[in-house]
Amino acid sequence: MNELAKRTIVGIIGVPLVLVIIYLGGWYYFIAFAFLFSVGLWEFYQLAKAKGYNPLIALSIIAGLSILFSIYLIFTFSYVTHNVGSIFIAMIEQILILFIILFTVSLFRNNGNAIANISTTFGGLVYLLIPFSSLIILRFFYNYLFSLGITNNTNWAYYLFVFFATIWICDSFAYFIGKKWGKHKIAPSISPKKSWEGGIAGLISAVLSFWLLGFALKIDLPISILLLDGLIIGIFGQIGDFLESSFKRDANVKDSGKLFWEHGGVLDRFDSIMFSAPVLLLVLIIYFL
Repeated sequence: MNELAKRTIVGIIGVPLVLVIIYLGGWYYFIAFAFLFSVGLWEFYQLAKAKGYNPLIALSIIAGLSILFSIYLIFTFSYVTHNVGSIFIAMIEQILILFIILFTVSLFRNNGNAIANISTTFGGLVYLLIPFSSLIILRFFYNYLFSLGITNNTNWAYYLFVFFATIWICDSFAYFIGKKWGKHKIAPSISPKKSWEGGIAGLISAVLSFWLLGFALKIDLPISILLLDGLIIGIFGQIGDFLESSFKRDANVKDSGKLFWEHGGVLDRFDSIMFSAPVLLLVLIIYFL
């Protein structure tokens, strides 16, 4: 089966499922993305193990899930409290305690490569926590705005629809245009198939898609923010793709995992989303504050 057929099958099954989970929100959303976080972190650690390192896997996944759950609770119930700052401080304290535990356990493991093992343990945790925390915050952003007394008519499930759809459109345009007309390679030593022609096509499609879909779904944000969000996806999404390719090339593996059949794992399918989500969240926070 060729690559196009695989992409089509994964899209037919995966896209509606993701959209339903985003729309449902609540526990469904948290559990789904907590699962993806766990699998993605496990995949990252498998890449590290392929390099001969020995990260602390199980305890790191538990620590990461604990932090994600705290973030979920904060942004689910932030509308019923007027002391959001103290909750953030408590969460930071939780993160520090968990990191101290991880450091302590890592120090007393007698398996060599202490620097590399500790670095990959915490590097992977931060690499996955930042984007998946951002995705959780984005879904429940209305509660945060409500707690600050800010009125906005955006349906944040729809905002995520636009985000994910723009990612998929950007990837598709970059793939098909690059395959058809791509002649000038961006970084052949990292990803030999990606071209400037495909990258520029993906960037333009991302900007137009976020603007048009945002307008169609009545996202209550200025056109300038919609265009900026599309630009962020078109740039940072593709950077995330290259970064993941560099990880796999360094570990000498084709895919990070097999969760999505022969189409790869979480890191393969969510690399663009992971790199874009924190930047989109930052833009929203700056805009509303």
